Amino acid sequence: MSDATFFAPHDDAADASRLLARIGSVALAIGVPAAAGLGAGAVEIVFAIGVGLLASAQALDPPGGFFGRFKSMRGSIATAAWVAVFVWATISLLWTPFPGLGLRRLATLVAIALPTGFVVLAGRPHTRAADLYLFPIGVVVAVAVALAIAAAGLQGWTVDEDASTNLSLAVVVMVFPAMAACAARGRNGLARALVILALVFTRIAGPPANSAALLAGFAAFSFALSDARRTARELGRLAALLALAAPLAPILAPLFVRPIAHVDLASLPPPGPSLAAAADVIWREPLRLVTGHGVEAAVRALKGGVLPPDAPRSLIFEIWYDLGLVGAAVAAFALWRSFEAINEASPRMQPYFTATLVTIVTLAFTSTGWMNVPWMILSALAIIAADRAARGQYRTLRPSASGLAHF
Repeated sequence: MSDATFFAPHDDAADASRLLARIGSVALAIGVPAAAGLGAGAVEIVFAIGVGLLASAQALDPPGGFFGRFKSMRGSIATAAWVAVFVWATISLLWTPFPGLGLRRLATLVAIALPTGFVVLAGRPHTRAADLYLFPIGVVVAVAVALAIAAAGLQGWTVDEDASTNLSLAVVVMVFPAMAACAARGRNGLARALVILALVFTRIAGPPANSAALLAGFAAFSFALSDARRTARELGRLAALLALAAPLAPILAPLFVRPIAHVDLASLPPPGPSLAAAADVIWREPLRLVTGHGVEAAVRALKGGVLPPDAPRSLIFEIWYDLGLVGAAVAAFALWRSFEAINEASPRMQPYFTATLVTIVTLAFTSTGWMNVPWMILSALAIIAADRAARGQYRTLRPSASGLAHF
């Protein structure tokens, strides 16, 4: 009797898909945070390469479940609300003073959002451990690149002044999704070490707004550990309320400052000048609070000197100036529903996702230059990292990632 040896069929497409997916994951998780120190162009190129490789891998060996996740995302209230914000921004092209630049801005948003959504929706049901650990490595690499650039500056080399700020931003935005990736594999000690590294780094390097955002995220994470659902619900309401009530701060501040301090608001330390400038903008054209000036108007008005130099440069100011009450109300609703959507994740992941969203929202309220491409790409990368963490939980039968596409 002769022995028969059977060989499993070799799938070249699956092997190529795994290779491309691994390279694409490295490009996104490690390459993009590191490229933040080289400028916006480098971030765009590395992000495009990473997303392109992941899309190619998924086309070679489709994992399945794409349409099911797409239907889940399409039925999400938060997704519909964010689409409504984009639609209103598109309609505002009719009255914006900068229709060409506004259209370019919207096209940039679409060029980042669509590939990000595809990577999330077409992702594999379970993330391999090796891919999960790439995101913590990316945070550490960003810190190492920042230290290398600082050392080069001390040696007399010419370095980009924005490099430290961008790298600090990369660490702040990515640290909680990276912690979620560690927690998904039960590496809680590594997660704690990561946040300690981020806190120390942002305290030394980067603007105060980044440190404030990281501390806000850490505080939200601490509360969510004890009651994640209630924390997400209350923070969602607070964020929506702050977004809606943002114009009240510059309107009411002078009424309290003059009787108490007997000085003008503009003569006080920050944020006094910014509030005074915002109040001047509001009272100059109060009716524009309803419809806004149109997409891209705030950025170009600041650059062209139409707005005072001390005018706020945060995202919430841009939303109110560009899209008015209509856009701000829809954005506030979308923000509230996004916090509510965190409850669709598994209980283990909810504190990390809450901290991620709080960090990004705090940056939107306090930081400048939010509409720059690196900021948008890093936020998109945080979405991808959160989705990977949700799909990579250790010893789970099915990841709770179907509702996170709008996160």
